[in-house]
Amino acid sequence: MITYTVAPHQTPEIVDGIADLRGTRCLCFGAAVPFLGFAFWLPVAAAGAPNRNPGSDGLIMLLIAMAVALAAGLAVNLIRRGLHPGAWFQVSASGIGYGDGPDPARATDVGNARMIAWEHVVRNPKRAYDIGTSSMRYRALNPRMTFWYRMPEGSLVERSLPLQLREDVLRCLRFRNAHAVRVAMLQHLARREGLRFHPDVFVEAGIDPETWQAMKTPRRILWLAAAATLACLLGFAALVSQSVSPGFLALGAVALLVLAFGITSKGWRAAYPRLSEIITFRPGS
Repeated sequence: MITYTVAPHQTPEIVDGIADLRGTRCLCFGAAVPFLGFAFWLPVAAAGAPNRNPGSDGLIMLLIAMAVALAAGLAVNLIRRGLHPGAWFQVSASGIGYGDGPDPARATDVGNARMIAWEHVVRNPKRAYDIGTSSMRYRALNPRMTFWYRMPEGSLVERSLPLQLREDVLRCLRFRNAHAVRVAMLQHLARREGLRFHPDVFVEAGIDPETWQAMKTPRRILWLAAAATLACLLGFAALVSQSVSPGFLALGAVALLVLAFGITSKGWRAAYPRLSEIITFRPGS
């Protein structure tokens, strides 16, 4: 376990996320273009294609109509999202609030505002750490920070929030000041007495727990290691799949994974020893 110092007055009282509305609109409208193009192209292409089976005209027309309707529906949904983007994320002295919509004042109009009070984020003595990240790999592009939360009736539940600060990329592509918001959030948590942080929290957030400066390299290294492992697996399968049995192929793949994991773990501990231990904080002067 390693302990750092966090200053008591290091964080602004309120930090509001600034949503990138222009980028979100470009994403939504840009994604709608291929669907619109397909919806216009398919009937024209079908009309110009030779009819080799006249008896199936009705079925073909039905399938074309269904495909066009699906593509047009997806395009309309993306355009609608692009016309009304917006998400908000606010860190204050009392806690965190976030959700979809233009701003916190109108969050109740959307009905999905989420509030987290600092005083209810507590330590779980049964676990090795209290603040961690989700282990679900399908969330790799939008990792979630997990924590233990004391409910009003006294029960202890595990909750999570997105480290990208938004739930829906079509509502908000990103926050322009995401780093400042994440720093404020983690500094408030660091002042909660006794909380233990898994180092992956700071790796995924891209924040150095000692200096609170941006730290992008470790996460990029993990992605590169994963890509290199995948490339090795695909290369191994392409080279030996035609000459060995499926059992040997599976055994070789497992061996490669174990080797890659060992090399990555050893290299990680050598390069980032501070990010290989549970992290705690103490108040500074």
